[in-house]
Amino acid sequence: MKIRTRLVLWYFFASLILLLTFSLGTYLGMRQLLLNSLDNELDQMRDDISKTFNTKTNSFEVLSHPFFLETEFSNYYLILFDKNNNKIFQSKITQITNIDLPVNRVDTNYTTTAQINKAKTSSEKLKFRIVAGELFNNGEVTGYLVIGQSFEKLYESMDTLLSVLLISVALAVFIILLLSNFLTARSLNPIEHLIKQTQQISRENLSERLEVQNPVDEIGKLTNVLNGLLKRLQDAFNKEQEFMADAAHELKTPLTVLRTHWEDELSNKELPNTFKEKLVNDIETITRLSKLINNLLLLSNSEYSPLRSDFERLNLSDLVREVITNTKVLAELKNQSINTVELSQVLIQGDRAKLYQLFFNLMDNAIKYTQDGGTISISVKQELNSAIVEIKDNGIGIPEKDLPNIFRRFYRVHKDRSKKLGGNGLGLAIVKLIVDIHNAEIMVESQTGKGTSFILKFPLPT
Repeated sequence: MKIRTRLVLWYFFASLILLLTFSLGTYLGMRQLLLNSLDNELDQMRDDISKTFNTKTNSFEVLSHPFFLETEFSNYYLILFDKNNNKIFQSKITQITNIDLPVNRVDTNYTTTAQINKAKTSSEKLKFRIVAGELFNNGEVTGYLVIGQSFEKLYESMDTLLSVLLISVALAVFIILLLSNFLTARSLNPIEHLIKQTQQISRENLSERLEVQNPVDEIGKLTNVLNGLLKRLQDAFNKEQEFMADAAHELKTPLTVLRTHWEDELSNKELPNTFKEKLVNDIETITRLSKLINNLLLLSNSEYSPLRSDFERLNLSDLVREVITNTKVLAELKNQSINTVELSQVLIQGDRAKLYQLFFNLMDNAIKYTQDGGTISISVKQELNSAIVEIKDNGIGIPEKDLPNIFRRFYRVHKDRSKKLGGNGLGLAIVKLIVDIHNAEIMVESQTGKGTSFILKFPLPT
């Protein structure tokens, strides 16, 4: 999951939890506040009734005002007892309401559900808030009161509040989701820009540096760290390139001197033949070393900058014939035959020297890894918009598990045999490099013990 998605989800769920917590607290707090207000109203009504007690008449004066009883008490569930626990008054609601009264002489506030019988055929259940307790006058008990009021309207108000809160939460969460997505994208834009810049830097342009938009923030610090890393990489590559060039130069010069000196010594008639044979072996070893150094230089230089290529229009068949002529001597030493299956006249754009090296390496490999008396065939033909070159042998073949690695540097399939034949594992790596330079393709088909076929596909010039 992307960081952007995770951040948006974190913002979303954090905001959702906060909003739900706030809404739930608001709802419960408001509900309790309204209940407390209702309790206070009922307590105040109880106190007002208690204050109307007349000690002379030993009665509550409020009961002597019929108008007050019809209007003020009509909305309340009210039952009034005297101090002897005799019922002296009850409101009209009590006659149609069934409520389990609390135990007398006990002060209590509670909520209950009452059955309201509005008519003989209909009834309704309503919630009532009940306050019950003793009435006092100058410290003496004057009676007992049960007073209550329906708070269905309160519940309706609370339901309305709950609906408003839920709609507000949904709307707020939607807005927060949009804003968090926008702000997250805006916050991560510098990172996206940094990624694009970093992807454009390769070994060819290591000297470039990433743009630091704000050196103070975390992204700016990360950019500075990456720039420092790029500088260290550039220094390391430069030193490696200098080392390879210097080492190659230091190695090639004495090897050339030795080879020249020993080739001159071969013409010395005073040297015995056994010693001359040793010189020949040494000259062959020096030749292999020189070839290895040249290959290493070629591959090393290709890592740091594009190889210089002199492209020209050339006849692919003529170039292949030249390679066949120069490798036929190597094949004859092993009594091998080189068959030209088809050499069609095909023109392509390419670097003659590099293509020669490509085909020579493939032919040299085919000769090395084909038994004495074997056959190597080569063909050049045109198919649609491509020139196809196939070099096929009936040699020892390549195991299937090794096929994905044969173009890696220093990778040798038959290690023991490669050492005897002078292989260093760079020939096919150079082949792949030259193929890439020409925007061509190379495919390999091989069976152990039956042979190998290299198929090259070059684009035709437009």
